[in-house]
Amino acid sequence: MMTGTRDYQDFRLILPEQKRLRCAFDLVTHAAGFVYEKTNARAPSGQLFDRKGLLQAARSYELRADAALDWLSEGAADLAVVGADMLAEYKAAHPDAPLKPVLTLDRIARCSLWIAARPEIYIRDITDLGDMRLATAYPAFLQQWLQQNNVRPSRIIGQKGNAEATIEAGRADAILEVVETGASLAANGLEKKLWAFNSQALLVRNINAFSAAGEKFTTALVARLEKAATSADSEVRPNRDPASRTPRPPVGLSARP
Repeated sequence: MMTGTRDYQDFRLILPEQKRLRCAFDLVTHAAGFVYEKTNARAPSGQLFDRKGLLQAARSYELRADAALDWLSEGAADLAVVGADMLAEYKAAHPDAPLKPVLTLDRIARCSLWIAARPEIYIRDITDLGDMRLATAYPAFLQQWLQQNNVRPSRIIGQKGNAEATIEAGRADAILEVVETGASLAANGLEKKLWAFNSQALLVRNINAFSAAGEKFTTALVARLEKAATSADSEVRPNRDPASRTPRPPVGLSARP
């Protein structure tokens, strides 16, 4: 793990590798007056330039959310753009990680986590999940949620991608899955049973690794992004205090629709 505070001249931002989240966030950065450039397509990093010339360019990397949060936790980066669902899973698995959201973009990459199962499976309350086999790409979050409600499943199966297959193959009774339209569930003969969590894009910081100059840079960057997020063109709405949203799910980042 890295120690100490890196110089402001080496400020690092992690941009999302996931295409949908990245495209949506690019709308905000463009509206805020920033542009991301790489010297060539194979370069390991690029620069986020301020077209207004007010802020220094920030070295930027494109990473998957789990890697971005590792970098952030270790002090190898200062800010990262991730989905609230990924932060919830990471914090459940690493409760001491020095991470804190500084900006919530409610209309970027919006989705929800739902317990889903076949229509004949009775699930009306979280207690109905007791003794069930549950598959999900969010095993730490699911375990935390169940423990907080004194529910003991038969088994939690970590499954990254195609969680529906675990039900078809008889490995799971239900799944905790990201749902946007519900079309994928319906196509696999499943239905939403129990809401768990709402997700959207977050700008997350490492709370320990900043110099005084880095703090000023972060404040200015967040203010610019927040202002852009309120514009009609960006079609996003900011919420600077995600912990205040109610009712509170296991890690306190989102609220029920």
